Amino acid sequence: MGVAQVQITKQSQKWRYRCPNGHTSWEMTNNHMWCRACANQLDVDPEFWEVYDQKSGETIPREQIVLKE
Repeated sequence: MGVAQVQITKQSQKWRYRCPNGHTSWEMTNNHMWCRACANQLDVDPEFWEVYDQKSGETIPREQIVLKE
């Protein structure tokens, strides 16, 4: 059985998902995700591997997200 994917097709849908520190300025990379707001802070790792879905309260791993902007 395959893992369900989350497809994000609009910018407004992307804002539903947050980095571990609650920011919406995250981007996909080849094997992880990266947050611009986290990168601008001292002592915060901007790289992470799952986002928080503020609607469902669940975390979603990188491999389940399909970003189609």
